[in-house]
Amino acid sequence: MIIWDEIKYGEIIYNNGEIKTKKWQYKELKCLIKFMRDRGYKPKDIKEKLNQCCQDDIKYLTSEQKKNIFNRLITKCKSEVVKTKDKEIEIHFGELTQIHNLNNENLEKIVFVLLVYKKWLGNLEWLSISKSDLFNTAKLSNLDSKKQQALLCELIKTGIAKSDVIMLNKSQSRGKDSKKQMWHLNIEDTDDEFAFKFNNYENFIFRYLNYFSGGYLECKCGDMCIKKSNNQEMCNKCFNEHRKKYKSEKQKLYRSK
Repeated sequence: MIIWDEIKYGEIIYNNGEIKTKKWQYKELKCLIKFMRDRGYKPKDIKEKLNQCCQDDIKYLTSEQKKNIFNRLITKCKSEVVKTKDKEIEIHFGELTQIHNLNNENLEKIVFVLLVYKKWLGNLEWLSISKSDLFNTAKLSNLDSKKQQALLCELIKTGIAKSDVIMLNKSQSRGKDSKKQMWHLNIEDTDDEFAFKFNNYENFIFRYLNYFSGGYLECKCGDMCIKKSNNQEMCNKCFNEHRKKYKSEKQKLYRSK
């Protein structure tokens, strides 16, 4: 799971009163902590909310065990830089050309995701991203695991990206040495004009597809969506909110008569 805006994601958890998955629950709970710290909540209130939102493998621990976990998470969040989607990404013409020269839309989508993620992380030489995150973000989750693996093998053969198992030091891997599958992009840095820039990462793969073939719309909220008609002016989320607001105002007007 790639969380582009930890504060916004933490707010969603706070309002829903739950996290999505056991697998990423520490990651999600840290977003909740960062949101509540940003809003000025006291540690006691944060711990109460963590207890409400955590999943079974934490929820059924003793109060002392939960207290130790929550204290550790809160302490970690104090020293971590908060990641937000306010970071603007610039994509240059030369970078798009190198990707488009692959002449394979699925490979192009994967490389574009790697490029954006690399820029968002701060242009690291090697980056780590799970296979599921990579294919979900590239809108290729409909492919079975065999086809996904075949695509990754084909990608490595092109030479535009390479993958290796890197030994992480203690500071990189939560206090213990470990190995991790990492990616390196062989895209030349370009200093030409940028083709587009953005700070909203929802469906950002559509920006790449729209650049070369069109058919997508950038809503006023900054999200990208498939354009279903020439009259369409907003994404489904904004359209539904607009419709609810219109119905509410219409009902108020009717009651006032």
